[in-house]
Amino acid sequence: MAKPNTFIIGAPKCGTTALATYLSEHPNAFVCRPKEPEFWADEFDQSKFLGLCSLVQYEGLFDRVKSQHKVIVDASTGYLWSRTAIAKILEYAPAARFIVMLRNPVELAPALHMELALLGEDDILDFEEAWRSQSARANGQRIPESCPASAQLLYGQVAMLGSQLQRLRRIVPESQLHIIFLDDFRLNPRACYLGTLNFLQLEDDGRTDFPVTNAARAVRAGWLNRLLLQPPRVLRPAVMSVRHTCWRLGLHGIRQKLVSRFLQKPQARRTLRPELILELKNAFRDDVRLLSEVVGRDLSGWL
Repeated sequence: MAKPNTFIIGAPKCGTTALATYLSEHPNAFVCRPKEPEFWADEFDQSKFLGLCSLVQYEGLFDRVKSQHKVIVDASTGYLWSRTAIAKILEYAPAARFIVMLRNPVELAPALHMELALLGEDDILDFEEAWRSQSARANGQRIPESCPASAQLLYGQVAMLGSQLQRLRRIVPESQLHIIFLDDFRLNPRACYLGTLNFLQLEDDGRTDFPVTNAARAVRAGWLNRLLLQPPRVLRPAVMSVRHTCWRLGLHGIRQKLVSRFLQKPQARRTLRPELILELKNAFRDDVRLLSEVVGRDLSGWL
């Protein structure tokens, strides 16, 4: 049975979906569906929300891998902030390659909140209120049942990319690590894509089209969106069975497109109050400086 050898580990809302999509269309790369199984992150309740309770079930996500697929990808953005995932992956696949995508945390935190609110995993719809609720949530309060990992609601911790990358570099050899900044990815996606192919030792497939994926969205039909994405406990087994059938038949992408088209709509992110932006900059200031040191790049413009 095929095993993943490449992991796009985060950070969330940093372009990982776009990169995974581009790689999935390369003739020599395979990206599992769902894109983010989060199997190796202990912080996620796998059996309840993802239905992956064993290594056999996890590796079953890769049973459609063909002989031409040199690169086999698990693109789970929870692995970067997880305290356990990377060590477990290296034990499972010592030669695994890791791709990290980074973004200004002042942008990342509200973008992640908007995504989780859309998915029904955060029931506090206003980012500022969610930001103020982090202390309560760290103590186990105000956690919606539909959230598979309460730690991801601590937006300040999830966006602390400096400390996460520092921890990552302590255990992952440099030759197995590739870093991409979303700023660069937006400015020149072709160059970043070629750099990734070079890291993965894949030939250029000639891609020149890099459409935006996973852009900001809002709910069009709230109750139906929640029913399909975060079903009630009594309906969850049936919904998960349908999802697994879609994955097995290669229809997961079609299901996602239908949900996106009929239940969600494009929507720009709300502008934050200047006072809140300043608060976020101050909250992330030391960590951005640490990230600058870890990657050897001046990120003072973020602040």
